[in-house]
Amino acid sequence: MPPLSIYILPGRVDDPARGIQEAIEAERLGFDRIWLAERYDLKEAGAVLGATAAVTNRIGLATGLVIDACRTPLMTAAMGATLQALSDGRFTVLGTVLGGVFVVWVGLGLVLGGLSPLWVNTINGLVLVGAVSLSTAVRSRR
Repeated sequence: MPPLSIYILPGRVDDPARGIQEAIEAERLGFDRIWLAERYDLKEAGAVLGATAAVTNRIGLATGLVIDACRTPLMTAAMGATLQALSDGRFTVLGTVLGGVFVVWVGLGLVLGGLSPLWVNTINGLVLVGAVSLSTAVRSRR
């Protein structure tokens, strides 16, 4: 059977601890990976996935959307390295890192090329989807 993932803490939340319980339940049900997308309020990926790594043993951890404007590339890399170490290698770094690198690289090139912001954001979104898909494909072959 192909790997099965689930998204935790969808939308706006009042209690991020609910995501930890959702992750525990997802692991109990046999899901292979949980995904979390950041928000500006109570869903900082490093904090939520770090807490989740501490209370789970097998399930993979992944970030969907990470808000690049709120942290430097060094801090994004540090978050990924810390989550990788805390989770004993269960964190999916590839989607986050490649997505961030390509979004910056493609975005700068497109802005310099005179493309409208709407198209820059659309292409950046497609690049992120591609990076996450690549990450999922690489992990499923392990």
